[in-house]
Amino acid sequence: MSSLCLPDICGYINHPRDSVGKRYKGWFDSYMPQSYHGYISASEAYALQCIVLHNGELALTQFTNRSPNKNIILDKFELFKDGIHLLRSTGNKVNGIETPNLVRINVSEYCKDIISGVQAWEKASGKGLGEYDEVFVINDGSTSFSL
Repeated sequence: MSSLCLPDICGYINHPRDSVGKRYKGWFDSYMPQSYHGYISASEAYALQCIVLHNGELALTQFTNRSPNKNIILDKFELFKDGIHLLRSTGNKVNGIETPNLVRINVSEYCKDIISGVQAWEKASGKGLGEYDEVFVINDGSTSFSL
């Protein structure tokens, strides 16, 4: 889940006034390895982030029904611990029955690629997430504030 947030954080640092979707998709197109193109689009990657973080699931039904984005034809994502890294399956039938349109992703490889994308973003932008440590501070209650 943390890895899925990184493109949004990096996008926010560069473009704080853009919508979440616009900055996430822009970052994905710019910094994820080219090997993803053809398997998962920036819109689908953003949908994956949304459904995992907000719905806690991998089916796209609610996301696509609420989203004005008609470019997403997937029904769901399948995440795997081991095995094949990327597989896109759309428009298939088995014994005359349509199978779900899906993308299968190896979770550890996807997270590594997001981290590599963050490193490429840091190099290209001259910024680093380490510069923003104050954003991630958790107050322990020892600081007092007066109004």
